[in-house]
Amino acid sequence: MLAALSAAMLHACATSPTDRPAVEVDPLIETRMVVKTVCPPEVTAALPARPQPAGDAVITGNEAGMAWLSDTLIHLGLIEGRIRDAKDQCPK
Repeated sequence: MLAALSAAMLHACATSPTDRPAVEVDPLIETRMVVKTVCPPEVTAALPARPQPAGDAVITGNEAGMAWLSDTLIHLGLIEGRIRDAKDQCPK
């Protein structure tokens, strides 16, 4: 059976027309990617000044309350740092 298929293919190839229609241009797909950095106004806005304590300010609290306040201030500093870093990546 394989021999019969091979013979049929050879015959088909040998008798195919040699004057095939000309193709003007091969189809071409062009892809272009543009990356544009866009910064939201929340990032580009100026950060407000940090509030400064009055000269006679006293902060007191129990150990758990002071630990919470310390963690909150550290968290605030990390967020402020991220905003500043993001702002530095924005187009000028």
